[in-house]
Amino acid sequence: MKSKQYISVSGIETIDQINSLEQVEPRGAVTLLVGVQASEKSQYRKIGNSRGPNWHPVGDDIWKLFGNDEDHRVARRVIHYSYADTQDPNDVARLTGECIDRIPGDCRVDGWQFNNLAWHEKDYTKVLGLTKARLGADFIIAQLLGSVLAHSDPVEIAKRLAESGVSHTLLDSSGGAGKRFDETLYKKFLDALTEHAPLLGLGVAGGFGPGEDLEPYRRLLALYPGLSCDAEGKLRDYPKDPATDQLKNSMLSTDNAKVFVLQAYASTCGHLLLH
Repeated sequence: MKSKQYISVSGIETIDQINSLEQVEPRGAVTLLVGVQASEKSQYRKIGNSRGPNWHPVGDDIWKLFGNDEDHRVARRVIHYSYADTQDPNDVARLTGECIDRIPGDCRVDGWQFNNLAWHEKDYTKVLGLTKARLGADFIIAQLLGSVLAHSDPVEIAKRLAESGVSHTLLDSSGGAGKRFDETLYKKFLDALTEHAPLLGLGVAGGFGPGEDLEPYRRLLALYPGLSCDAEGKLRDYPKDPATDQLKNSMLSTDNAKVFVLQAYASTCGHLLLH
């Protein structure tokens, strides 16, 4: 069975943001995800991320977003773990296991996204499959960053992911920066994944937001039914003063995020009506 289609808002930092987004729950077969950024620095060494605390919860504050509210939970809550400081599969396995071990008993994590892994250089299939088994979650997502997309053979990556045990892969050349992607490059990978990993859920990210910023997604959705999407950078409010650090002082705009979710969901519904 093909993995579930989703719409995701990343860079969540407070429970109020989640509560606000849950007011616009997508209906039908599309699942709403919220992505919470994590890393070894943020969670274990309690060092604030370079983008600032408005992007990454620090220390055990992260678990405030994962309370066990299964009876009324609308948005599935996914950890987006950054492995930017290590590319070794053994270290990735260790860091992942340590974080899972620290999940409090009264919390539930609905998924795990592996960010910043060098899929074009290393094989992480065993790690990803074990994570799915430990969490028992529906959403185990392998992010393919811009460097992977630029230096990988799409067919080779697709075959590797098909055997990895992940549920989804996310093409993400932007990495939360709100930059548009190369549609031709994305199509090469989507074609390869569709042929060689037919059960894998496919998603795209890069410069998405409300209004015209969703057009690239709509074009790809017309070609790849069931395509998921994720947004982050274009959903934030940035300081108007150019002398202020734009990233560290930005905040997720729940207004922008809600409009994005509604418009993305409408796009999926419109696509279904046409097919």
